[in-house]
Amino acid sequence: MAPRATSLAWVEDLAEEVISPRPCAQQFPDLETRVAEHDRLVEAGSAANAAADWDGALTLFDQAYPMLFKTSTLLSALSMRLQRGEAALTAACCRLLLGGEGVLPPEERAVTEASLAQAEEMVARVFAILEAEPNAADLLVPLDRHAALCSRALGASEDGRHGDAFQAYVSAWPLQRQKPGVLVSAASSLVGDGRADLAAALCVQLIDAGVLSAAEEEAAALCLEQARRELQVRHRAAARSDSGL
Repeated sequence: MAPRATSLAWVEDLAEEVISPRPCAQQFPDLETRVAEHDRLVEAGSAANAAADWDGALTLFDQAYPMLFKTSTLLSALSMRLQRGEAALTAACCRLLLGGEGVLPPEERAVTEASLAQAEEMVARVFAILEAEPNAADLLVPLDRHAALCSRALGASEDGRHGDAFQAYVSAWPLQRQKPGVLVSAASSLVGDGRADLAAALCVQLIDAGVLSAAEEEAAALCLEQARRELQVRHRAAARSDSGL
């Protein structure tokens, strides 16, 4: 895996595109009609978010934002990206917003700062895994130890001890960094251990880094989908609890 600065370099350019997309090409007869369509899309995006349809909500917010370039709409889109595991991109966008020439209203600044803190925390958790150092004892026989740790992780996973499996995979990873596929297995263990948010962010980083083989990338995409489904189930359960249903 490349160093952190290199691994995250791509997000800066993409963040610029997210913050400053091309203006909406759709023609409107007047400003009132444009505002009404923007508000309709935002309302539909908010409804999709409430239903934990973050893909659908993101699409709607992304459609609405270039119509009026309202920061509140952009922040709604960034919230969806963070829910989907796009922590590094969300953090980069928030930094651009906070460092831009325009002055954010206090409420929007507070939301942006909160999103930045949440995104940066998740990025730090992902890179704590990616930059893990090997145990000194494991370095004595790294190849044999890597295989033993992966075998231990597989056994723990089969026994339903997903936290133990994750720890074994993360211990194996720095012994053979040329095999990032072990991190996909670690991400899968995170889902089983109830840490789907970290699993999603890890999968996004691995896929975007372009270090996986075709088969590993397919496995990472499936793990990402599984993590997002788990987060949706959790979100909907919380919503039902809050409503007293």
